[in-house]
Amino acid sequence: MIYLDYGATSWPKSEKVLQAMTDFLKYDGGNPSKIGHRLSVQAYQKVISARENIASFFGLSAPKQLIFMQNATTALNTVIRGFLNKGDRVIISGVEHNSVLRPVLSIGDSIQIEYAKCGGNGILDIDDLVRKLQKKTKLVIVTHANNVNGTIQNIEEISKIVHDAGSHILIDAAQTAGQIEIDAFKMGIDLLAFTGHKSLHGPPGIGGLIVNESFDIRRLQPLILGAIGEDMDVEDDIKKFHAGTFNSPGIIGLSTAIDEIKEQGLSSIQNHQNKLKSRLRVGLSTIDKVKVYGHSEPEKSTAIVSFTIEGMNPIKVAEILDKDYGICCRAGLHQAQLAHKTFGTYPEGTVRLSPGNHTKIEEIEKIIEAISEISKRAS
Repeated sequence: MIYLDYGATSWPKSEKVLQAMTDFLKYDGGNPSKIGHRLSVQAYQKVISARENIASFFGLSAPKQLIFMQNATTALNTVIRGFLNKGDRVIISGVEHNSVLRPVLSIGDSIQIEYAKCGGNGILDIDDLVRKLQKKTKLVIVTHANNVNGTIQNIEEISKIVHDAGSHILIDAAQTAGQIEIDAFKMGIDLLAFTGHKSLHGPPGIGGLIVNESFDIRRLQPLILGAIGEDMDVEDDIKKFHAGTFNSPGIIGLSTAIDEIKEQGLSSIQNHQNKLKSRLRVGLSTIDKVKVYGHSEPEKSTAIVSFTIEGMNPIKVAEILDKDYGICCRAGLHQAQLAHKTFGTYPEGTVRLSPGNHTKIEEIEKIIEAISEISKRAS
């Protein structure tokens, strides 16, 4: 098997991550609390330590600026549904995932929604954003890198423009956390949603919302209410987002995965993935009937390469890759209809290849050869 679906989730998880989660459940499996019996105290200490480690990875000055959540979708929904009120205006980019589009649309006619244009390669049209920001806007939502072709946005530039207009910015970093360096506050981000199971190589079910210390957290309401307990040494305004029992094994697993990323080095990871996607793009571009989408410069996109074969449905291509060649990838709309409409690939979508840290260059050569053979079947 050749696994090329890191854009959906990383696989396999490392032995260190699995062992850390198992050990926690075996030896520290109490409900995290700084008061009570020893297992609760041990669990509390492990969770606090992990939180500090994860927060520092994103350049946070204090762990309290990291709110644990189930995934990026939960974090995005928390901001969209807990920050926007009747009459507010929101701008979203033209390549947003459904985890942004659907909660925004679900609020209905009570808010005003604008779509900032993106070019054919996925880059946000800055002039269009500036024009749309001339009207009072409460929130701008931009994906750091879209999940269809991986094009990376210039977040520092966008954040400055948004702040100069008196607005706030929410970033979806589901596809970039773990692939490229993210210093949330250096980049001028007010709120950032991330997930742990993709390029961070952690387990599913754990992610978070990063809150800039300059952002007034009292303006944001949680989606879920419940018991908070004496579980975290933070102000009540942050603590209210941690209702219920923590996913402690997930937090420990994510912290361990981040340790491994630190050991390998983000620059090393980027260099490896740039080689993989560059070879993929060049190799696929030479195949008859194959069209490759995205930014031509490897450093301006994540390790995602989307393509179509003229005359073949993308889902059919993915099925052939899996059944005949043992290559696991993803096809269709990738829960991102907005992006596909921008790229001209709606309604069928694309085949998406997303290599990761464990992908070898020899596997890329096999993939190129397989797609070359499949393209000859096209009508």
